[in-house]
Amino acid sequence: MGEIDLICMDNGTLVIVEVKSAGRASDFRPQDRVNLRKRNKLNALARAYLRSKPELRVPFRFDIVTVVWDGESPKIEHFRNAFS
Repeated sequence: MGEIDLICMDNGTLVIVEVKSAGRASDFRPQDRVNLRKRNKLNALARAYLRSKPELRVPFRFDIVTVVWDGESPKIEHFRNAFS
């Protein structure tokens, strides 16, 4: 069905994290590659995950973490609640 990059908990909220990376020369920002189709797929994966864990009755949200390689050190950004 697909994969979830990271599954985390944040103060009682399940966080589904999509990680995207790009080189500095990329024409697109990594977060722009999480389009509607990808969002819908992640939503379905999150719901399937929660169905598989009936004891886990918590709210959930989607975050995006981007890694842009600019020389030797990456620039990392965290977009909390990215789908809202």
